[in-house]
Amino acid sequence: MKDVPGTLPDDLPASHAMIRELVDTVREQGRLIDGLQHQLAKLLRARFGRSSEKIDPDQLLLFANEILAAMGPDAASKVEPKPEPPAATKPPKEGH
Repeated sequence: MKDVPGTLPDDLPASHAMIRELVDTVREQGRLIDGLQHQLAKLLRARFGRSSEKIDPDQLLLFANEILAAMGPDAASKVEPKPEPPAATKPPKEGH
């Protein structure tokens, strides 16, 4: 921080110049603080926030027909559907 003189100037123009300089300094520090707080909030969200980039595999199937159509007419015949595994039946759990 700049050195503050021990005595204030007696003339009005010098006092106004000092006040303007202090106001500019306060504004500059406020902008710096706001920028740092924004950067900190952004880093904290990236580190600890929820990830919105998760993809549901079922949603990918919504566009399968469009992708195959874009690949060409014989692309659908090249892609073999995967057989679904049989549903395993679980024995019912016994109560307590």
